[in-house]
Amino acid sequence: MIPLSLTALTEDDIAAATEVMSSGMLVQGEQVALFEEAIASITGARYAVVLSSCTAALHVSLLGFGIGPGDLVVVPAYSWPATANVVELTGAVPIFVDIDQTSYNIDPDRLESTLELLTSAGLIQDLKAIIVVHAFGLMADNPRILELLAEHQIPLIEDAACALGAELDNRPAGGWGDAGCFSFHPRKLVTTGEGGAIVTNDAELAAFAREFRDHGRRVTDRKTSFVIAGLNYRLTDFQAALGLSQLKRLNEILGQRRDLAGNYMDLLHNLPVGLPVDGGLAATWQSFVIRLESGTNRETIIAKLARLGIESSLGTIALPLTEHSAELTPVIPQDFPVVSDVSKSLLALPFFTTMSDADQRLVAQALESTL
Repeated sequence: MIPLSLTALTEDDIAAATEVMSSGMLVQGEQVALFEEAIASITGARYAVVLSSCTAALHVSLLGFGIGPGDLVVVPAYSWPATANVVELTGAVPIFVDIDQTSYNIDPDRLESTLELLTSAGLIQDLKAIIVVHAFGLMADNPRILELLAEHQIPLIEDAACALGAELDNRPAGGWGDAGCFSFHPRKLVTTGEGGAIVTNDAELAAFAREFRDHGRRVTDRKTSFVIAGLNYRLTDFQAALGLSQLKRLNEILGQRRDLAGNYMDLLHNLPVGLPVDGGLAATWQSFVIRLESGTNRETIIAKLARLGIESSLGTIALPLTEHSAELTPVIPQDFPVVSDVSKSLLALPFFTTMSDADQRLVAQALESTL
């Protein structure tokens, strides 16, 4: 079976984590600080704070900006549920916005019309943040989004879970908004098993994140005080050591994945499928997701590929169409034509750094015979 994803750990990665585990300093040690410095350097941010997951990073970002009950937060309609869940868990309400046909990121035109709807409904003053997602490692149209937000003076939070190393106009993912949130899940380019990070230029947000991740603890002149109600969102030191080891190879990993994406483009270009946008040096290619022709039964394709030894999956989740969201009363009238279509037609193919040319050819042949 060719798996959908496969984590590649080197001997250096394993040795780095093992050395920390052998030291006995497992939590909040030197490796966490070094990992944060490296992430800040890559993203061009003044501060980086590592946490237990990207979900934690999103949650802390919202809380750090004071978002709570009665507030509204714009969220792309196509993302992993964590992007919207954290909004609800602060007591705020997610306002879903449809996505672009080609990048699968939030559509700036639909965002503009959503802002107009909120204004006409007298609700624009309740809008407290915009979350953009860089789907599958391809960056959203941040310049246009920032133009739309200029008059509203609300934070832009980048859910860059898949986009560490991505760039747009020579500006890195996570470096456009007021906060950028990253994931180090095993399906990401750099992994710590589970883990995440916030990057920001906001000193107050960074300080809040450091306190909140450690039960609200503040240490001043070696004296500990608990200044807010926080949670345990810490990352272990051996996880940080693993991530730090992998960060040293980030450019190499990016190059390998871009080569793999280009190879898939060549292998699949004659098949009746929509290929992903070629983001070139802008994209991280966290996943390789194709679009099946309208009317194709994706579940049948997934099952047939599995019988041929190829694992595949849906792209991600159409949030407004989930059982949970369907039970909620919308704040403003909305429709999601693009999400409604791609939720049935996007297919993620096997894609991982150590994939061979032979593996990719087998996937292409299996897909061709299946279609």
